[in-house]
Amino acid sequence: MVIDPDQDFDPTEELYLRLSLERRPTQSAIKKAIAEQVHFPKCSVNRGKYSEPYDVVRLKPGWSVGVFEVRDIPASLECKVQGLYEFFVFHCPEADTDGVMNYAHSEIRSRFDGNLRQPGRLVKFEFRELIAFRMKVLPPL
Repeated sequence: MVIDPDQDFDPTEELYLRLSLERRPTQSAIKKAIAEQVHFPKCSVNRGKYSEPYDVVRLKPGWSVGVFEVRDIPASLECKVQGLYEFFVFHCPEADTDGVMNYAHSEIRSRFDGNLRQPGRLVKFEFRELIAFRMKVLPPL
């Protein structure tokens, strides 16, 4: 049975990002982990509407979970040199690497001029800083 994606995101819906962190991370360690895990133009997260926080680390024992809300994602960021980039969440269920369907899988996507595109270094840095500031981190189980 195929279930259609649900593109209706409430601004307060939580998103879960897996992070490779030590048990009591410093703010700089969190920023480093976010820099390593937030990829563009698509960054994988799980939706809180369809999963629990630790579902995102099911295949990564010992990893932490970053929790933030849809409204924490900036709608756009602009750099004089790089232009205006838009950011949005897209629900795209897919199978995990072990073949189990992950209906909660979604992506934070970036686009420029209407097309998916990786932002430049300055925009990526600003995006990651904003997310790091707003994110709470759950320790590994």
